[in-house]
Amino acid sequence: MNEMGFNVTNADQGAGFIAAEKTTVASNSPLSEVVYHDRLTVAILDAGEATRTLRVTAMYAPQTAASPSSGRRSPSSHGTAAARILVQTCAPGTTPVVQRAAAALQLQAPVAE
Repeated sequence: MNEMGFNVTNADQGAGFIAAEKTTVASNSPLSEVVYHDRLTVAILDAGEATRTLRVTAMYAPQTAASPSSGRRSPSSHGTAAARILVQTCAPGTTPVVQRAAAALQLQAPVAE
């Protein structure tokens, strides 16, 4: 995650959980600056019978100078790409199950022990 520019904000090795964030600024002019706070959450879940599942969730919250908090929205293209890269790296050769919600993209794939 650090290699993709994300900063780890929370982790629990025993629980198999890590969360990281990345800030990106997009600007057309000084008055229309948009700051994207991408957030990735990665969890390793026991699926029983000596199998585990990797779950990667991508979200973002855009902020503008005029509207400091625009709320959670669908993940940015950067967050979505980072989630897919993590799944491809950690669970190579698998086809992840993709679930989209109003505020998140979630990818799940089996991982080897």
